[in-house]
Amino acid sequence: MHHYQAGEVATACVLVNNATETVWFQLLLAVSAAICFPQGRIKFWPADLQQTSHPLQGQAILYFGWEVTKFKEVFGEFGQVLRR
Repeated sequence: MHHYQAGEVATACVLVNNATETVWFQLLLAVSAAICFPQGRIKFWPADLQQTSHPLQGQAILYFGWEVTKFKEVFGEFGQVLRR
């Protein structure tokens, strides 16, 4: 977020746990241009690729940049996209 605000990054997507009640999430949300709430929980493979994880909470993808329409087009297939 700080790199985006400083102009060091023009566009970014940030994948985080959907912890909307936390200070850090609220700070990211205040600066983002849009957010996607995926329909399901995102599973990740561990380094050994033996089994997938079973996340305990949902995730959110926050978008920082000027191409909000493009973000909505791409990420809209994964869940609801809200614009700020």
